[in-house]
Amino acid sequence: MSKQTMEQTAFICFAASAFFAGFSLPLGRLLLAVSLVLFVVDRVRRRAGVTLAPCGWLYLAFLGWAVGVTVFGIDPHRGVPCLTKLLWFAGVLAGGWLVTAPNRLATVLGAYAAGTALVALRTVVLAPW
Repeated sequence: MSKQTMEQTAFICFAASAFFAGFSLPLGRLLLAVSLVLFVVDRVRRRAGVTLAPCGWLYLAFLGWAVGVTVFGIDPHRGVPCLTKLLWFAGVLAGGWLVTAPNRLATVLGAYAAGTALVALRTVVLAPW
């Protein structure tokens, strides 16, 4: 896979994650994780650094805090399996890295709107009242 294609594939996975977020959380999380892995591998192959906006550093601090409190907390056996839910916050970082042009923003917003419309249609058809 070429370097440009890997970055594009990471973006496609990110947009697909936005689409599936409304009705399939496991698939949405999986696609978000794949997107992040592809992005990081692309950056390593290009020998390019990753920059973080201030909100990115806040996310990493929050993640460290949440993992520490959960692992060393009162009931880590119940809390540690729930840490995978924090992956959704990584969407903030992935969005900052992958949505680099207005057309990409439109694609992600369109994918999220389409997924939400699908959920709304399913609700109207299956449970109208």
